[in-house]
Amino acid sequence: MSGLLLLMAFFIHGVPYFQNSYPRRWIFGATTSVLIFLLGYILAGAQIKSNSRQMINEAGEIFSAIIIRPPEEKDKSFKLIIQIRKMKEDNHWKTVNQKCLVYCEKNRLPFVPEYGDLILFHAGIKRVDPPMNPDQFDYRKYLQNQGVTIQCYIRSADIVLLKKNRGNPIISFSLRIRNFLKQILVKNGIKGEEFAVLSAILLGDSRNLDAELRQAYAATGATHILCVSGLHVGVIYLIISRLLQFLERRKRDRIVRTVILFGVIWLYAFITGCSPSVLRATAMFTFILFGKLMERHTSVFNSIAASAIFLLCIDPLMILNLGFQLSYMAVLGIVLFQPGLSSVIMISGKFFRAIWDLVTVSVAAQIGTFPLVLYYFHQFPTYFLVTNLVVIPLSSLIIYLGILLFAVSWIPWVIFAVSYGLNFLVKIMNGTIRLIDHIPGSVVKDISISTTDMILFLVLTASLFVFFQQRNRIVFLLSLLSILLILVSRTFQKYLFQTQSKVVVYHVPKTSIQATLLSDECLISGTWTDDKLSQMNTQSHHISSWIRHKQYHLPHGRKPICIIRQFRNLRYMEVKAGFHLEPLNIKSPLSVDFILISGPIRRLDDCLVLFDTRQVVLAPSLNRREAARIAVDAEKRGIKCHNVSTEGAFVKEDILPRLH
Repeated sequence: MSGLLLLMAFFIHGVPYFQNSYPRRWIFGATTSVLIFLLGYILAGAQIKSNSRQMINEAGEIFSAIIIRPPEEKDKSFKLIIQIRKMKEDNHWKTVNQKCLVYCEKNRLPFVPEYGDLILFHAGIKRVDPPMNPDQFDYRKYLQNQGVTIQCYIRSADIVLLKKNRGNPIISFSLRIRNFLKQILVKNGIKGEEFAVLSAILLGDSRNLDAELRQAYAATGATHILCVSGLHVGVIYLIISRLLQFLERRKRDRIVRTVILFGVIWLYAFITGCSPSVLRATAMFTFILFGKLMERHTSVFNSIAASAIFLLCIDPLMILNLGFQLSYMAVLGIVLFQPGLSSVIMISGKFFRAIWDLVTVSVAAQIGTFPLVLYYFHQFPTYFLVTNLVVIPLSSLIIYLGILLFAVSWIPWVIFAVSYGLNFLVKIMNGTIRLIDHIPGSVVKDISISTTDMILFLVLTASLFVFFQQRNRIVFLLSLLSILLILVSRTFQKYLFQTQSKVVVYHVPKTSIQATLLSDECLISGTWTDDKLSQMNTQSHHISSWIRHKQYHLPHGRKPICIIRQFRNLRYMEVKAGFHLEPLNIKSPLSVDFILISGPIRRLDDCLVLFDTRQVVLAPSLNRREAARIAVDAEKRGIKCHNVSTEGAFVKEDILPRLH
């Protein structure tokens, strides 16, 4: 199919009938876009195929590898991304090239791992686990898009540092600069939350942010402040360009000015970790710089498209990065909708006009990104306008003061005043974010939209923009069709979930959690001690299943060892612990759809004496040895066995009536 489309594209490009006819001019552009898309698809497919090559040896081998990303420190371990270069197999070193996710034991580790360290270690390599619950975040796919398909755990006694500074010298240089700038913040009394926020805003290092503060920024629609993006690159560009205004008279001076600006913004991109949003902004400013140098005024849409193509040629899988998607959609929203929104109300006065521009920029960015926000995060910040009115000016001032702090770090009395003001502004911004977050209704949660809905919302947004620009009747009909399809899709989904009826046994380590889903209601039962862990494993499924009402049934007091649960046409038995019966003379065992075993039992036959079933489900609360023994017993008796710990969540739908 791809080859056929490529041939069609080349045919259309080569025939003058399509090139010279004005009414058919759109065909040339459309086929060019298809050609670029297909080339990208081929490149991405080739990269995914190369990433899927895995070397699995859980028994353990000796490996030589380089740490290719700055380590992330956890409570008990270091999280590393390494590039395995060699593997010792049968007393011979074999050359390999594979990225691996590593958790390295922190206690008694003989060295502190850093980017570029060449290490030798012994560990068992295994695949990254797929999602074990329905609609759960696919961490395996997320890592695979970054070229990581295997993982391992290294004990501190099984790792040795061979050499340091063996990584990319440019990245090593940028990390050294970033660490140097972070030390300037620390030396001037900036610590705690203020240090974490400043590291994220100025240097692109958000590893020190705690979960509570990060969630507050997300709930108020200010997450973009914590990610170095076009705003930050734009401020850097503006400052340096104004400082170099004297280099605009002669062409030679303009070349020098362009080279300096180019070097500064790309150095800043490297210092901040080369995130997709920074690369996008840096690439855009690069095209603008060279356009000005050649005295040509380029279209902003061309700059956006050129920067995207440039980045995707370097890494085709970057298009799957959420930051890349949100960044480009926000920019497109601002470029497309902000001028129209700004002209709705004509405001005089620079101050009020600046406030109105902030409002329209915020609204335009939200218009561009809201389908992706709903799809990925299942929530929408209702007070994003209020947040951005306060946060954007504050963050801009913080960026200016932060750059000034680094510039005057050698002047004692000046740096004291600047650091004090910077610390104060960050405290005000964090306090404002928390205040808005605690306002009732600050965020609408548990919003579920499908992939089809998201695409239709994007089509609707684009068609509305084109209609307001050109007043085209066909485009207006397309927008109406998009609205109709969205309503049909949402109505059909609501009908499906209003008629849902099923029992789910979730995969939550060392626990037994079952949920009965009926229409938009959910009854959760079982035993668990970690509410955050249980919500992390079940919440996505409840949101995508349109669950609006939850009830929890937790046992109190004496716990029964056996429970019969009846749910419409479904009937199952849960064995909790210590189930053992002497042989009884029972003529007709009770028929159940499955037996859920969540505690140790002596024999499977003890359950089969009273209950007739063709399936056994083993809860994650069972230890591995006990689950293996029961699975063997079930196989001997020809009974299906589903081990939730290894096979993922068990889902049983109530479809057919019970046959007695």
